[in-house]
Amino acid sequence: MKHIVIRELMNSIFKLRFLLLGSILVLLFAFSSMAFLADYGNKIEEYESPQQLLNKQLSDTRKPDGILGLHIFVQRPINILREPHQLSFCVNGNDDTLPNYFSVDNKNYQYVNSAIKRKDQNPWVKTFGTLDWVYMIGIIGSFMAITLSYDAFTGDKEEGTLRLLLSNSIPRYKLLLGKFFGIFLTLIIPLMIGYLISLIIINLSNIVSIGISDFPQILLIIILSLIYLSVFIFIGLFVSSMSHNSSASLIILLFMWIVYTLIIPGSSTIFARTVYKIPRNEEIVKQSWESYNDVMKTMSGSNRAKFSKTERARNQYEAYRVRGEVSDRYRRKKFAQLDIARLFSRFSPQGPFKFAAEALAGVGIPR
Repeated sequence: MKHIVIRELMNSIFKLRFLLLGSILVLLFAFSSMAFLADYGNKIEEYESPQQLLNKQLSDTRKPDGILGLHIFVQRPINILREPHQLSFCVNGNDDTLPNYFSVDNKNYQYVNSAIKRKDQNPWVKTFGTLDWVYMIGIIGSFMAITLSYDAFTGDKEEGTLRLLLSNSIPRYKLLLGKFFGIFLTLIIPLMIGYLISLIIINLSNIVSIGISDFPQILLIIILSLIYLSVFIFIGLFVSSMSHNSSASLIILLFMWIVYTLIIPGSSTIFARTVYKIPRNEEIVKQSWESYNDVMKTMSGSNRAKFSKTERARNQYEAYRVRGEVSDRYRRKKFAQLDIARLFSRFSPQGPFKFAAEALAGVGIPR
């Protein structure tokens, strides 16, 4: 088994496909780290200025015109920015497409209005999208796994060495595990180089400070990525053992790779919107205001003078509460639709890998 591992490792390292894809993967790790630092610096700058102003307003105990600092919260909505996550270089969790700006209104039945507000964005991110560890492993890493394993057995069949190997007393499971560990160790080489380069670039910058408490999360994400790649290696070995030639094995694995990494994750949202339809946001806004006006009209106009201030205040609170319930019901429906999309994407190995990495790093929808 040891000789099989060494043979497979040496054969894979000197193949052109390994040198090419491994170099691309390492360069992408370096490129993504520099793009992350540039984008993270902009996000921190956009976050800190309004956050400092808000903290100053709320903690102000002076009384200009008789208004306390906390009175601001009662009188008008407070705008809150979501703090950028420093581990988003490992897994972004679609951070740039999720709301980062929240308007919290105390009067409107704890009404929360969310939006995406970004003044500046790194032009690299605009052009190429977000390149995090999970994305690169999910696409490039899995592609490397199948290109290294598609001819693990078919290549030996075509060369006639498989029959020679099986003529010895070696058990077949040892041959399978030897092939697996040989390809697995081959994949680890560019991965570890990429991880180290990425961490060195980020640590040498003055923008992000990764503490000791962050390393367990980073280590768990690395272990998770190795488990994910192991799945694709075993898929490649299975197809290679069942095929009679390398060309057929490669075509089957490329088809499976496209389905698992592109089609299923990309169509999960379309599937969820098809099976679970919800109204558009404009319709919900219209419904919420209609419900608000229905409650308010009972004490409006000529009837207003008949009711005391307390009764009018209760009526207004009830109107806000009804309006808030419409928004809450819509939000619950959106989360239900999202759960369907995430459930569908779990039919691909990339889905569980991505969701587990998001949970470990504390990013994405749950955050």
